Amino acid sequence: MPPTTRSSPTSINARIEAPAAIEANANTTNVNLTLLAALQQVQVAIAPPTPIDSQSMYFATSGPQRPRLTARQMELLHLYKSDLCKLQYHIAYSMDSSIAYELFDLAMSSEAALFGTLTLTALYKIRLRGGGPSDSQSEEMVEVHGFFERVSTELAQKTQPSMLDSGDAMAALHVVSAVLFEGGTNAEWDQYLDIAKSYIAQHPVVNMRSWNSSPSGDRLSSAMTTTMDKTTQFIIKTVAWFDVIGSVTMRRQAFFLDTYRELFGRQGGAAMERIMGCNEKVLLAIAETAALAAWRREEENKGSLNIMSLAQKGVKIDEILSFTGPQYNGSGFEDDLGDMSEAQMEQERQARTVRLVSNVFRAAGRLYLHTVVSGCNPEVQDIKTAVQATVDAFKVLEASDFDRSLVFPITLAGCMTDNKEHRAYLEGRLLKLGFKGQAVGNSSR
Repeated sequence: MPPTTRSSPTSINARIEAPAAIEANANTTNVNLTLLAALQQVQVAIAPPTPIDSQSMYFATSGPQRPRLTARQMELLHLYKSDLCKLQYHIAYSMDSSIAYELFDLAMSSEAALFGTLTLTALYKIRLRGGGPSDSQSEEMVEVHGFFERVSTELAQKTQPSMLDSGDAMAALHVVSAVLFEGGTNAEWDQYLDIAKSYIAQHPVVNMRSWNSSPSGDRLSSAMTTTMDKTTQFIIKTVAWFDVIGSVTMRRQAFFLDTYRELFGRQGGAAMERIMGCNEKVLLAIAETAALAAWRREEENKGSLNIMSLAQKGVKIDEILSFTGPQYNGSGFEDDLGDMSEAQMEQERQARTVRLVSNVFRAAGRLYLHTVVSGCNPEVQDIKTAVQATVDAFKVLEASDFDRSLVFPITLAGCMTDNKEHRAYLEGRLLKLGFKGQAVGNSSR
């Protein structure tokens, strides 16, 4: 089980470390720091906020203990629902915009989720005007830290996993996002991810208690539809995403790896691409590769690394990536829409774009695997081939807001190639996000 005791962090800043393969090659090839820094970035665009009368007062409507909310706080909550949510979770929102209302309602019914949302959105508003860490003593940053202290206090009171609820988990995820938006200076973000992990570890789908009651051929989809609401499904999938990407960042085995092997490997049907654009089997392969990287480092430290065993383990992971089926090339995108309504056509376009995003993750997943097996050596043919496949997958996908979900593949491919054209193209994908896309995080450094 995840940790049952936690300290209450006092800083909103946290540093996300680059994986060893990226970091080492960046050092040896003097890769553009824009690409290296992009791994630490959650890209967020900017839209002007709607002013609200700051003198008005509002009350949340979901319980007698709910504190009185000022107009400023309501402004932030509505800004989150109308603007920030679709930027924070762009793919999930594009597939089902009701997630913004679900998370808004959760903030109105949970103290922790409320102040987690306020922390994130208040920080976002500072970025709207180009503010940064140097503004730490400004009135707005004082407000952010005030909200942060409230959410930290709420979460610190939940000293046992059984005390946590969905609002606490979502609050923790908001803090992780806030840390990433900030650009990062230390690793306290991991404590908040542990809180979210502690919550979902209790769920029957995650601990597999509910599976025996469902037919073996459809256990996952049955369990997910009968034992959880939409918000809980979203939280579980988002925690899974952060757990896997966090394992890449921290060079460790994902906490729920055994669960992913069952859910994403033998079962399928989790529709993970609807959250971040990454197919669940690709996500499983990335998780397995992170575990392989951790195993390799441990064996190297002991002086007992068996290269043949390493290669064999890599082949098994590559088989997972191959099992995802043929790569979708986007052909016939408009030809077979038939007599669909405009809304149906737009939904189909979004779904096909997500499939193209998933192609990028699959190519990048194979590249990540080769860097773990072969090391940080851009001249290795498997790495060259994987970089080319990643660039090709990007070229089929038109540059858009979806690129905010693809900072990891851009960074990985950019750092693992000596091809100047590839690097220029990948850096160009970041630059196409423009000032708005680079205003949050540190990819512009």
